[in-house]
Amino acid sequence: MRKFIIIWTSILILLSLLSVSSQTVSQDTSQIAEEILKQKGQIDDLKMELEKVKEGYHAEAMENAKRSIDLANLMISILVLAVVIMTAFGIFSYVKTGQIRKKIEEEVKEIRELKEKMKDEISEEMEKTIKLRGEIESRKTEAETLMTNIKTIFEDVKRIAKDIEKAGREIDEKKQSVDKSKKEVSAISYFTEGNRFFSEKKYDMAIEKYKKTTDLKPDDADAYNNWGAALAKLGRYEEAIEKYRKTIELKPDDADAYNNWGAALGELGRYEEEIEKYRKAIELKPDYARAWYNIACAYSLQNKKVKALENLKKAIELGSVLIKEKAKKDEDFKNLWEDEDFKKLVE
Repeated sequence: MRKFIIIWTSILILLSLLSVSSQTVSQDTSQIAEEILKQKGQIDDLKMELEKVKEGYHAEAMENAKRSIDLANLMISILVLAVVIMTAFGIFSYVKTGQIRKKIEEEVKEIRELKEKMKDEISEEMEKTIKLRGEIESRKTEAETLMTNIKTIFEDVKRIAKDIEKAGREIDEKKQSVDKSKKEVSAISYFTEGNRFFSEKKYDMAIEKYKKTTDLKPDDADAYNNWGAALAKLGRYEEAIEKYRKTIELKPDDADAYNNWGAALGELGRYEEEIEKYRKAIELKPDYARAWYNIACAYSLQNKKVKALENLKKAIELGSVLIKEKAKKDEDFKNLWEDEDFKKLVE
């Protein structure tokens, strides 16, 4: 009985220790405690049987009771051992769980500290990013302004270049105009000198000046015409004809050139061509008395009296008394000097 009380007391102490030390004991430990309480009830039943034995139950009942007690003690011992093991496991689990919890808490703390640190770093980076973005926007604005300024400058440069180009063209044109004017002045000077030499019957010198005139002014028809006239005075009729032809190329309506051309052809005895050129001169200038007179000369040299007198009459009508005086002395009319009709015409 004392042994039973000691065992039971030990069980109670262990149960007390278990209840004090492990609030975190698992559900299995609770089931073991319930089983112990159940066994306690069985022990109470055995105590009653022992009491019955004391009262004089049969020895067999005592023996059975003893076996039951031994069996109960064995079971209790097993249960106690199981409780101790479970308690130790629970304590170990609690300690281990505490260590794990502590480690987890430390890791959580580190994670939080790392999170705070990262948060600070992120905030700092965000501030840097915002600042950098502001600088980028500012630089972008500056770049856009610079590009606008460059574009404006480029347009100004293009406009200035065009103005310079235009000014250059104007300068070139003015220079060309000045050069042309200089050439024209020089050409006029040579032409004037040529006419002076021509009037002085210095035909070679006149030809030289006319040539210089056409060198400076290749389109000067009058210079070619006078050049031809100077050549004709020297008896160089073929060369003179070439100059008259050049005159007509430059100035197709030059009646004087056609008249001079005809005169050169007449000196070569080419009367039909001569008259043709005179006709062309009269076509361009119907009141051209000199051309009419030259036609009359050409017909007179061919002994065509009627046509000669008809054209001479027209020349006198368009000209002056000087033509009559000229005809009286002109060798071209020598064969008509004694003709009565001629005399009446030139009186």
